[in-house]
Amino acid sequence: MSSTAASPSAPDAEPPRLELVVERALEGIRLEVDAAWPMAGITALFGPSGAGKSTLLRHIAGLERGARRIAFGGALWEAAHSGVFVPPERRRLGMVFQDAVLWGHMRVRDNLLYGWRRRARGEAPGGGPAPEAVIEALGLGPLLERRPGQLSGGERQRVALGRALLARPRLLLLDEPLSALDVAARAELVAALESLLGRWGIPALLVSHAIDEVLRLAARVVVLERGRVVAEGPTAEVFERLDISGLGLAREPGAVLEAEVTGWDEGDGLLVLSVAGQPFWLPARAPRPAGTRLLLRIGAADVALARTRPEGTSVQNILAGRVESVAPAEGPFVRVGVRLDPRHRLEARITRRSARQLGLAEGMPIHCLIKSAALARGAPGED
Repeated sequence: MSSTAASPSAPDAEPPRLELVVERALEGIRLEVDAAWPMAGITALFGPSGAGKSTLLRHIAGLERGARRIAFGGALWEAAHSGVFVPPERRRLGMVFQDAVLWGHMRVRDNLLYGWRRRARGEAPGGGPAPEAVIEALGLGPLLERRPGQLSGGERQRVALGRALLARPRLLLLDEPLSALDVAARAELVAALESLLGRWGIPALLVSHAIDEVLRLAARVVVLERGRVVAEGPTAEVFERLDISGLGLAREPGAVLEAEVTGWDEGDGLLVLSVAGQPFWLPARAPRPAGTRLLLRIGAADVALARTRPEGTSVQNILAGRVESVAPAEGPFVRVGVRLDPRHRLEARITRRSARQLGLAEGMPIHCLIKSAALARGAPGED
C-alpha cells in the first residue's frame, strides 16, 4: 500500500491533533489521560519520574496496547470499542530513546539509510529531508563508515536522530534523549533538534523531567503528575502560573519571561530586547531578526531589589514593577514576587534582614536588578 510523504505544513495550516484516551493502572498510580493536543513544533510531556510519561509515549508509539483511543491527524491508531490497532511500523513515527538503539552490525551509513530506503519505496519524490541534508546538518559525515560500538554517546544519539528523521515521520517521539549525555554532547543535540525540526516542519513530543531542557526546546508543555494532566499550554504561560515545588523536581526558584528582539548592539555583542515593555540587554554571539520572541530564565538568586532606581552600577538590566508577595523561604531568606505587568512576574530571593530594611509591602513600587539571565528558548546554540 502506498503512502504520501510527510511535508512541512504551511504556516497557516491547522496543526495535526494527537487525541488520547488512556486509562491503566501503574505501580502506585493510575494513568488517566483524556486529551487532544495540537502538535506543532516541540511539545514537552513534563513531570517527575514515575508520573507515567514514558508509558504514555509507549502507548502513542504502539509499543503498549490497551488504550481506549489514540488518533493522530485524523488517522485512528487504536480504538478499544472496535478492536482497531495499527502496529508501530504503520504509524509513520520516528522514535529516539534515552539509550540510542542502533543496528550494531551495520555501519552508521546503513543505520541512517535503513528507514529512508523503506519509506522511499512507493513515495513521491521530494517528501521529507534527503540523506545528504541530514548528514550535513548533524555533522555525521566523518562517522559514516564507523559501527555503533565505535561511537560516543552523543554521536550515537545524533545517528539515532538522523535515522528517525530519514524515516520521514509524521510525528517524532523523544523519550529523554538528552539525559544520558554529557554537557557538550547535550548542547550539540539541543542545537540539532531546534534547527532540524523547524526546518522540516516535523512535530515532536518530548518526554522530560528537566525543566531547563523543556524551557529551551518546547513551545508547548503538558505537565503530568501521578498519571494525570495538571497543566498544559504555551511553555512560558504554564511555568508562570504553575507551582511545581510539589512535583518533586529539582528547580532553582526563579521565573520565565517572554522577551522580544528589538535590535542588535554590534559593538558590545548584545541583543536588545523588550521585556514587559522595558529595555533589556542579553549577550549573544549573533543578531536575531527584530520581532523574534525568546524565553528568558532568571533565577531568584540573580535578582536584587531597590526602592529607587540605582545609578552608577555595573548591572545593566533593571526592571520596574510592584511587590506582589513576600513569603518565607529556607533559612534566613524570603521569596519576593514582583509583578512587572499582567503577563510577567519575577521572583527574588533575599534575606529577611534586607526585606525588613527595604520595608517591603504588597503594592509598593520596586526596582529589580537582574544580575544574570539565561536564554531558555529561541536562539539555537546560545545561552
